[in-house]
Amino acid sequence: MANMQQAFNNAMNVQQGFNQISSQFADCCCENRLANCQTQNIIQNEGNATRFADANNTRDIITNATSNTQAILDKLCQLELDGFKRENDQLRSQLQFANMQASQVQQTADLRASQATTANQLVSELRSCPIPAQPVYRKYTNFYL
Repeated sequence: MANMQQAFNNAMNVQQGFNQISSQFADCCCENRLANCQTQNIIQNEGNATRFADANNTRDIITNATSNTQAILDKLCQLELDGFKRENDQLRSQLQFANMQASQVQQTADLRASQATTANQLVSELRSCPIPAQPVYRKYTNFYL
C-alpha cells in the first residue's frame, strides 16, 4: 500500500509537473499572441501615421499650388482692370475735350450771330439818319468772313 501510495504521489507529482509545463506553454502562447498583436498594432499605427503625414503633405502642396494660381489670376485680373481704367480715363478725357470744343464752337457762333445782328442794326440806323450815309463796306449777312 505504501508503494502504491508512493507511486500515486509520484504520478501526482509528474501530473502536476505536466500541468505546470502545460500552463507555461499556454502562458507562452498567450504572450506570443499578445506580442504579435502589439507588433501588428504598432505597424498599423506607424502606417496610419505615414499615410496621415502623406495626406497632410499632399494637402499642403495642393493648397500652395491653389494659392499660387489664385495670386497669378488676381494679378492678371488687376492688370486687366488697370487697362480698363486707363481706357475709361482716356475716353472721359476725349469726351470732355469734345464737349469743351462743342461749347467753344457754340460760343463762337453765338458771338458771331450777336455781332452780325449788332452790325446790321447799326447799318439800319445809319441808313435812316436824316443825313444820307452809306457804309463804306459791303453788307454781309455774316459779319466776319
